[in-house]
Amino acid sequence: VTGLLGPSGAGKTTLLELLAGRRAAGGAERGAWSGALELDGAAAASPEDVRAVSGYVAQDDVLPGTLTVYEHLAFHAALRLPRGHGRGGGATQRTARVLEVIDNLGLGAVADSLIGDAFRRGISGGERRRVSIAAELLTRPPLLFLDEPTSGLDAGSALAVMRLVAAAARRGTAVVASLHQPRREVFDALGRALLLCAGEVAYFGPPRGVRDYFTGADTFEPMLLAPPRPLKPARVSPRASVSAAAGWGGEAGDAAAAAAAAPAPLLSWAGLSYSIRPRGGGGGARRREILRCVSGYAGGGAGVVGLMGASGAGKTTLLELLAGRKHGCGGAAAAEGGRASGAIALNGAAAAPAHVRAIAGYVAQDDVLPAALTVCEHLAFHAALRLPPELAAAARAERVLEVVGELGLGLVADSRIGDSDRRGISGGERRRLSIAAELLSRPPLLFLDEPTTGLDAGAALAVMRMVAAAARRGAAVVASLHQPRREVFDALGRVLLLCDGEAAFFGPPHAVHARFAALGRPLAPLTPNPADAML
Repeated sequence: VTGLLGPSGAGKTTLLELLAGRRAAGGAERGAWSGALELDGAAAASPEDVRAVSGYVAQDDVLPGTLTVYEHLAFHAALRLPRGHGRGGGATQRTARVLEVIDNLGLGAVADSLIGDAFRRGISGGERRRVSIAAELLTRPPLLFLDEPTSGLDAGSALAVMRLVAAAARRGTAVVASLHQPRREVFDALGRALLLCAGEVAYFGPPRGVRDYFTGADTFEPMLLAPPRPLKPARVSPRASVSAAAGWGGEAGDAAAAAAAAPAPLLSWAGLSYSIRPRGGGGGARRREILRCVSGYAGGGAGVVGLMGASGAGKTTLLELLAGRKHGCGGAAAAEGGRASGAIALNGAAAAPAHVRAIAGYVAQDDVLPAALTVCEHLAFHAALRLPPELAAAARAERVLEVVGELGLGLVADSRIGDSDRRGISGGERRRLSIAAELLSRPPLLFLDEPTTGLDAGAALAVMRMVAAAARRGAAVVASLHQPRREVFDALGRVLLLCDGEAAFFGPPHAVHARFAALGRPLAPLTPNPADAML
């Protein structure tokens, strides 16, 4: 497997589309390309020839919301497998191939579940990603291109997907995959790594040669590092210091005193459960439980609460319930016959969903952005609508530029966002833009569904530092996370691990080892990343 690596906007998707014959010269963006593309040593006759023998998994999942997982894959099999598979005993072979791929990608539990879309609840984002990959693996194509196949997957699912892809490569398939934040075991399993930096090749070769190559290029600079010595919190107060509140000694003005006098919001939930009516089930059909008696809290000085768990564990459902976007607000909940129970409180009082939505920022799993606007225009529009009306226009513009700089969007500030019809910013830049729009107004409650998915390691760390800064300023922050790096995991204030809709752990990251040891399933003491071992 050849892995394309590089930060957001380095050109990974563009290169993948050129190789796959999906990007022609001209078009809406008036692109022009040069160079040679060969297949088996001969110049590729046309992009159509490449497309005819290749499978392509795009960065965004485009799936039919009204079909089940099995129906979707069976439809692909009927269209794309050789005709002989559909006659006589061939139909049985075709069904067997569909079931084999479903099993290999861990989709057996949701094989008969609706895929779903924005209007009807379906499978999780990670499961949707695996369905997209399954559809392309069905036919065992000789060429296979995958754009961020592991984004949105937990560590176990990501490793399983890459093992399947590697098996295809061993069978003779030419495989090229763009990867963000690959785990060590995934990186080491690559046959070749192609590192892009600002559109140029910085390295191409086997993974084991990376360190020697960059050391030889004099790009490593020795540094003196002090080992971290974390402080153990003795007591945490949601209020600012007495001197700040009272404004003694000129240490704080009236504004600081007013801010300090208001306690940080404390969002708590107890016994949250959520179930849906199965497809085609009548009133007496047994309901499918998505969440079962989940409790926890965020804010009040607790830091960022990270929701973790395998794909389909219930992270997005819990996030939507806490944000007032699920039960009692129509939409998906009404369409799927959703039923919730339990209590959600804000500062000790019952929290009405409408009130929570009014004061909360919410970053959804999928980015919905206006293609015709530039990055700055989109944020300026949000600032005009959501920042206090008494704030001067110059102050609003300054806040927009501040967020653009903090999220590393300066180079694309005047670029159009784009969509599937017109080329714009990269997927990682779109993700950061969605987060920037919610951070603009510094909301007291902030919910983020997979904020680091699709981001390179540096961008993911920068985003989580901004989110942690919001928590330190007093916001109650809850974020669902897939495959968090060690430094991101250690920076969380609390971890809520979900397993099949139930809370398996809730507490600080440093308590994970003790908890699993008490359960008789101790984690290895020198585990590079407890988040991976825990999942």
